[in-house]
Amino acid sequence: MAQTGSGSRFTARKPSASATEAIEGVLTSKMVAENAAFIEKATDVEKRIRELESLREGWKKVKETPHCSVYSRPSDDFSGHIYKSEGNVPAPFETVFNFVYPGVEKPRRREWDTAVSSTVVIDKPATDTDVLISRTAPVCMGLISAREFVDLVKVVREPTRIFTASCSIDHPAAPETKGFVRGFNYPNSLFCYKVEGVPHETRFVQYVQSDLRGMLPSSLVESAIPSSMAEAYPNLKAALAKEVKEWAL
Repeated sequence: MAQTGSGSRFTARKPSASATEAIEGVLTSKMVAENAAFIEKATDVEKRIRELESLREGWKKVKETPHCSVYSRPSDDFSGHIYKSEGNVPAPFETVFNFVYPGVEKPRRREWDTAVSSTVVIDKPATDTDVLISRTAPVCMGLISAREFVDLVKVVREPTRIFTASCSIDHPAAPETKGFVRGFNYPNSLFCYKVEGVPHETRFVQYVQSDLRGMLPSSLVESAIPSSMAEAYPNLKAALAKEVKEWAL
């Protein structure tokens, strides 16, 4: 430290160029290691999602509407249930994906999903992998307060479908937010399947297994999640119909 004048104040010397380079090198190495860990985790979650998609037995129908069916079964990943919804929507699968996945360059989900109050991409470990903070509004007349989730999401694009493989993680850039309960998503997914022979139709499937945390009765959770999943379909269809109408103008 260098003394200035006759007083007792000191000014700190600037780090040398070599010291700065060393610090930057340590930080870069740490970021590379974190990204590698996230990419490995995302690959594991993708494998798990492929396993979930292959499950054909054990599902129980818990809700049916004119737009979709919702099923549940005990989760193998935590003590709750996994829910699956499926139904067709009238738009190409690439378009539907842009409306349902909030991590795309021009996300459209908040245009129709009132349950989501905000979604922000805070990190991108790889070109096909995002880290998102999603916050939800209170639901069930406030019985379930606002939640937030920090999720690692891998996007998988194949010739006849696009799907996400996601789960909650801890991230240094995402401390808990005051006023929100931090929930935890076990492997979740959105699937957009091309419908053979119908170019402007998509089979939209959701897999959800969320621990909402907090002191919530299981009966409330088991009612709220299927209802929220089912509500997505008519809202999504309405948003897509508006889009198609604008295309025709």
